[in-house]
Amino acid sequence: MVWEPILATDWVGPRPLALGRVGDPRAVQFWDQRNQLSGLMGGPPRFQDKPAYQVLFDMGDTIWDFVAVYPPGVAWNGGAAQPSFAGGAVVKVIEGLRTAIPR
Repeated sequence: MVWEPILATDWVGPRPLALGRVGDPRAVQFWDQRNQLSGLMGGPPRFQDKPAYQVLFDMGDTIWDFVAVYPPGVAWNGGAAQPSFAGGAVVKVIEGLRTAIPR
């Protein structure tokens, strides 16, 4: 999971209470203070207005409140790989996310 500053109040990384919301022991969380991952992924235009993805809101200039699932073994060679599922706002695409992640 990657945390990025979006709001003007997001000038420090997430607090332990926020980090604790992700209870899966396989999850690793990072703080990306400069929104570098969003740029590497191609920004919101790469994911918005694409029928294969469930992006249900305008992210503006930075990818946020977003989930992407990549197949096992996928490699990012010089840029973002193609996800098998992508969507947001996360709370609105939970069922699609659950279906996309193998048990």
